[in-house]
Amino acid sequence: MIELKRRNVFKVVSTPDEAEFLIGQGYEIVSQPQKTEEKPVMTEEKPLTENKEEDVKVDYRSMTMAQLKATAKKLKVKGFNSLSKEALIMVLESL
Repeated sequence: MIELKRRNVFKVVSTPDEAEFLIGQGYEIVSQPQKTEEKPVMTEEKPLTENKEEDVKVDYRSMTMAQLKATAKKLKVKGFNSLSKEALIMVLESL
C-alpha cells in the first residue's frame, strides 16, 4: 500500500500506477511499503490412499463414526454408509 498526501487529504493506493496518477494530481508520497523478501514455502502433499512404511499409522478405533465416515468418503470407499463401525474400521485398515 502506498500512502499519499495533498494538503490535509490522505489517500492510500495499492499499485504504483494509481500512485503515479495521484502524483500527477499534486499528491506526494508519504510512505511506501518496505520490500521484504518472501521465502517460498515448500509443502509436500501425499495422496491419502498411498501406504508407505514411513507413513503414520492411523488409529481408526479411537475415531468416532462421523470421523470414520468422513475418512471413508475422502478415500472414496463405496457403500460405507451401510457398514457398522467395526466393519468400516476393517475396510479402512485394509487400504
